[in-house]
Amino acid sequence: GGLWSDAAQSRLIESLLIRIPLPAFYMDATNEERWLVVDGLQRLSVLKRFIIDQDLALTGLEFLINLRGKRFSELPRPLQRRIEETQLIVYLIQPGTPPNLKFNIFERINTGGLPLSAQEIRHALNQGPAALMLERLAGAPAFERVVGRSIRTQRMTDREFVLRFLAFVLTPPETYRSQDLDGFLNQQMGVLNAMSDADRAALEGRFLRAMDAAWRLFEKDAFRKRYRPEDPRKPVNKALFEAWAVTLDALSDAELELLVQRRETLRDRLMAVMNRDSGFVDSISRSTGDVRNVRLRFSTVRALAREVLDAAAS
Repeated sequence: GGLWSDAAQSRLIESLLIRIPLPAFYMDATNEERWLVVDGLQRLSVLKRFIIDQDLALTGLEFLINLRGKRFSELPRPLQRRIEETQLIVYLIQPGTPPNLKFNIFERINTGGLPLSAQEIRHALNQGPAALMLERLAGAPAFERVVGRSIRTQRMTDREFVLRFLAFVLTPPETYRSQDLDGFLNQQMGVLNAMSDADRAALEGRFLRAMDAAWRLFEKDAFRKRYRPEDPRKPVNKALFEAWAVTLDALSDAELELLVQRRETLRDRLMAVMNRDSGFVDSISRSTGDVRNVRLRFSTVRALAREVLDAAAS
């Protein structure tokens, strides 16, 4: 909730006052004691803020301009009653609906003024330890340092980066068979929720260790495409992030130290691969959820790290 501006929230209240019906709400009623909002969270947040919390003063109204600056308690009683008596239509997704079908339903009906991202949908459908874990790791200093605070947090893009690492640690890329990366990530949220606290804590430690290693190796260039040393810095790339982070996680402490000693060589060879291997570039640039592209980028990054390590040991 809370993604709409005050003006957008105020116009929703104005719509109620001029008797424009609200669109239907959709709820996931799998847990009969605790419904999850599938579609309508922004609207519900506005109603709560205006009617219950009463910290929204109307602004940016188009028709009822005489109400600008008013809070719910300051409205004339007939207008308060008009809001209180507004009828809501709520559709329930019943218990037993498969998780992937719920995700698909969420995508299809989520067509309002500010459609949710895939990660926001996953967050809504997978409440519990997994969602809290992603939030924690996305705010970890080690992660923020290596991505340079350049990944959007408001739409949970940062949490998707974390989930991609965890997903491919739990499901090695060579066993990845899904052509639907969003569905795969949604499934992995369920796996994380079902794990023990100790297993999740171990995964958190592995993630932070990989982020620290990436910083030591690449610093501000970590997880970014680079073709020449003089090129301007590009955005963090999701596919490079997951390939490098999972690869670094699999290395021993001794191997990571050896790579750090040879980091200039590693960077040079990575740029050489970027310039000569169009297949690898494609695997991190388009159709990144395709099975072939997933396996190609992971195998290329692993081979590159192993090449540098073997050369250093010989």
